[in-house]
Amino acid sequence: MATIGKKKPCPNSICLPQGGTGQVCNGATLRINSLQDSRCPVNVQCIWAGQANVTVLLSKGRASNTTELILGAQPQDQAEVTLDNKVYDVLLQSVEPYPGKSNTTSTACIQVTCP
Repeated sequence: MATIGKKKPCPNSICLPQGGTGQVCNGATLRINSLQDSRCPVNVQCIWAGQANVTVLLSKGRASNTTELILGAQPQDQAEVTLDNKVYDVLLQSVEPYPGKSNTTSTACIQVTCP
């Protein structure tokens, strides 16, 4: 069965800390350039819910492109990233742990849909 014109999702999401790099699909690499989490901590009353901002770099060969993804009150959790005239759909699924739940390093879970 041909998949011409259709996009194939990666088998799994990739979860990385700030500075982390991993292979996603079709030879593309994803890097978390920055991860800032200002969401209201658990069991705290806040005036603003806050947001998690993640800047990712998607690259393949010499082609690369950066985009910012946001979770929170004004979400912008999806983006189309173009590399060598091919469009990858990038989705920020979560940033864990939620503030106040743990002192572990935050990770961003991203899913990339391949062209």
